[in-house]
Amino acid sequence: MECNVVLQGGHGGIWLDENAGGKFRGNVVEDSGSNAYRCGTTTANEWRLAERNTNTAPAALTESLAEWADEKLRAPGGNKKVVLVQNPDSSTAERGVAMATQCSELLGLDPARSCMVVARFLGDAGQFEDAEDLIKRTRGFLDDSGPFQMGTAARRQQWGDMSLHCAELLNKWAASSSEYSKDLMTRAAEYARDAAGVFASIQPQDASTVDSFASSLYWCALNFATLCRLGGGGQWTAEAACEAAVEAVEVAHRMVSETTPPHRIAELLFVQGVLGFCRAQSIAAGHLPDQVMDSGQTLQKELLIDSLRLFETAYQHWCEAYGERSLQTVKAITMIGVLQKELNGEEAGLEWNRKELRIREELQGEVHPRTQQARRTFTSMIDSKLSKQTGQSSSAEVSSADVAHYLEENKEFEDADMGLRKPDTLSALASPKSKNSPEYIRWGKVSLYCAELLNKWAASSNEYSKDIMIRAAEHSVNAVEVFSNQMTENQEYATKYCSGLYWMGLNFATLCRLGGGGKWTTQQAYDIANSSLSDCERLRQSSPDETRAEVIFAQGVLCFCKAEAVIAGYLRSTKMDKEQLVERKFMQALQLFEQANQLWTAVYGEKHLETVKAITMIGTLLHRLQGAQAGMEWFRKELKIREELQGEMHPRTQQARRMFTSLLDAKLQAERKDQADCNAGGAQRTTSGDSAASDTQMPTDDAKPAHGS
Repeated sequence: MECNVVLQGGHGGIWLDENAGGKFRGNVVEDSGSNAYRCGTTTANEWRLAERNTNTAPAALTESLAEWADEKLRAPGGNKKVVLVQNPDSSTAERGVAMATQCSELLGLDPARSCMVVARFLGDAGQFEDAEDLIKRTRGFLDDSGPFQMGTAARRQQWGDMSLHCAELLNKWAASSSEYSKDLMTRAAEYARDAAGVFASIQPQDASTVDSFASSLYWCALNFATLCRLGGGGQWTAEAACEAAVEAVEVAHRMVSETTPPHRIAELLFVQGVLGFCRAQSIAAGHLPDQVMDSGQTLQKELLIDSLRLFETAYQHWCEAYGERSLQTVKAITMIGVLQKELNGEEAGLEWNRKELRIREELQGEVHPRTQQARRTFTSMIDSKLSKQTGQSSSAEVSSADVAHYLEENKEFEDADMGLRKPDTLSALASPKSKNSPEYIRWGKVSLYCAELLNKWAASSNEYSKDIMIRAAEHSVNAVEVFSNQMTENQEYATKYCSGLYWMGLNFATLCRLGGGGKWTTQQAYDIANSSLSDCERLRQSSPDETRAEVIFAQGVLCFCKAEAVIAGYLRSTKMDKEQLVERKFMQALQLFEQANQLWTAVYGEKHLETVKAITMIGTLLHRLQGAQAGMEWFRKELKIREELQGEMHPRTQQARRMFTSLLDAKLQAERKDQADCNAGGAQRTTSGDSAASDTQMPTDDAKPAHGS
């Protein structure tokens, strides 16, 4: 018996076929979001229908497929079967409806049930509008039984299921938006109330009905609490919404018994915490009255403190039951971050927000609406922290302070410290008159460090500054001059001479890319960079792999910068067509960066500040040559490594985050545009040839690669 099941959605899919590709999580394979997959293989496979895994597969979907598979296994004469439930071609307007139709036909479910299964899947994938469209169709099926003759109890059960799914779906939709919508939360609250009423009325009540009733109370409390926080909506005032939430919590408390497992109690603790938090927020907004308690604190403050305690307890229970990387646990992590920020300041909440973002990226993917919301929150906190640290200073003042701080860490530069606190004084360092004095050697060392620091300063900015790169180039010239005269003295000076040539090559390559500057034309900058790197390569022929990799990397930067200069019109091609020269130089650069990456990885491993330079540039070249999607995985890798090694606050990490976020935003905008075009005129799009592909092609971003750092 072989059965492979695939459910493919617009923002990712659940793969239950070992040969389908994607990323394995136990027995579940989760697609990254592309439409490339294989299904229908006839090789001998074991039975691979996934067990329930709440981290990767929507529970309702997995349970439905498991029930269906069990039925097929028990059926007489059961045979090999491959089932594919997929979003049809992107030109189809009602993709979710088509999925439900396939689900109904292949899984043998009635239309209402198939719509709810697919709606649950689409909701978990963040496709809320498609999911709600299916739910609206479910209402139509339940109003008219159609070909299926159902008794009143069965129809009431399905109506309760539909209302419960709606209560959850609309809550998640609102939570994934930039701001909560009163309209969404009003409907979510009323759906939860309807579901609770339905399941309370079903007699006799079996275990399944009781569980559905408990879930209804959970969403009833959450949704009415949120509606209270928003000041009410529809027929509900803030006070009435608060009372409805409190009532739902009280009924849920009465259902708890000695046999209730801790992770189910955690759900009740979590919803109590949400209720307390929402009441406090409603008080702060003036929707509910505040009062001074016996403790001397305000009611609002006590509610916040109690909510944090409840969230922390729920977090502990869920960690024990599911582990930290679970979609249940991450809810508590989110709210602990919110309360820590509210009570103890942004710094206290930052670590929890960081943890939430990492878990959501892993479990839900970067493009999921909840991940985007977590990223917006985390980025906002990082920006706020940076603003406070710099005291609202200009970017130039911040960067000069970073330069000075770096030099302070090198004790031999104490006498240069004060003179390097402002950017304009960096270029004022004059050469000592005597070339045999200790001051001359110290000046060479200062120049060498400044050549590196100014390069990194420019690389960490939104755009390269020609002024900074001119001074970086000048410092590298000074360093090479000093140590070329001293390299015969000892090995230390010979090493610094090679380092000077390395930074001279990088800085003049970047200056070539910018069209020259100061006393150097574009061609002169290129010639100096080329000559410097040739000398550096000659001197390092017998050096270790990690040292030779530096030269290879710098040569790749020079090829890249020459191509960029040709594109900008700073250099002209005399021997071949401009486009051919650019592509050739890009390809040469990519090969050099890949070679440097292999050498550095072999010596240092992937998570190293040398290796990550090559990773950055490989992503940049793949972006240029093959499009943004090809480079995205490398940019994602760069960001994760820089966050781990340099921290979120480091300028290079911020630059990497800006780059990766711009690609994600472009991808999301392209997908939304494509979906809007599909909905506006699917039939017309099918006649436009390859135009659909151009809609989803991400534009080349304007962010420059930070190749120097």
